[in-house]
This record gives sequence, C-alpha cells and structure tokens, in this order.
Amino acid sequence: MNEISYVKVLPRDLRMLLRRYVLKKLFGLKISYAEKEANIILRILAKSHGSVKEVHSDEIRLSIPVSGVNVIVSARRYPSSDLGILFQVLGKKEYQPVIDILKKKLNPNAEIRIIDAGANVGYVSLFFKANFVNAKILSIEVDSDNFTNQAKL
Repeated sequence: MNEISYVKVLPRDLRMLLRRYVLKKLFGLKISYAEKEANIILRILAKSHGSVKEVHSDEIRLSIPVSGVNVIVSARRYPSSDLGILFQVLGKKEYQPVIDILKKKLNPNAEIRIIDAGANVGYVSLFFKANFVNAKILSIEVDSDNFTNQAKL
C-alpha cells in the first residue's frame, strides 16, 4: 500500500493537518510542527503497514508489525525526535541489513547479548528483540526523559 492509501486510516484531525501540510508544501508556505508530524506519521504507517491506536496531546501510540508481531509503540509529539527515529528504525528498517547478517551467522533463537548504547527511547532495542526473541538487551540512555519513555514501549 502506498502513502496515499494510508491517508484514510489516519484519524480525522491528522488527515486535516496532512491536507494543510500538502497545500503548504505545494505553495512554499511555512509548515507547522503538527503538520510535519502528520506527514511523518503517514510515512511511518505506509512503510511499516501500521495503524494509529491513540492520539494524545503529549504522545501518539501506534501499532506496528515487527517480525510478524504487532507492537504498540509510543512516540512523544513534536518537537521530540521520537517520530523521526521511529520512521528510521521501524518504517525504513535501517537496521534490517544488520539483522540479515546476524541471522545468517546466528540462530534467531540463540540467546545473544546486545548493547544499545545511546538507546534514545529504545526503538532499536525493540527491533532487535522482535527479531531475536531470546536476546538479552542492555539499553543505555543518559537522558532521563528518553529513559523514562522506554518503559512505555
């Protein structure tokens, strides 16, 4: 499914913001954080085949399939970088080449150990855990806001 077909699965308020984003982009007008957010959510859903679960004033909860399992993830709203990182990790699957190499060399059921240094809110840890269910993952994050948000994954 392409991005256009995912517009209809967005909640009404996000669809309205997305329409404004497109029009402002076409006419070269300044785009608000909320409009940028609607665009990145659409891109995440289209790439990952996910869905919006809840929209709150401070966070958005999405259901995203990862290795055959629907995972509910939380992302703080703009100006946080959570949605951009979520798009990189679970939308574009930028770590998939690493997963593919490890799966060729290791048994996916093996109890491997992974250190996620600079874990942010833990999307990479989540992606690795979904692909290596028996992995022991140590996520290190010094920013207290990011660390606190990890518990919501």
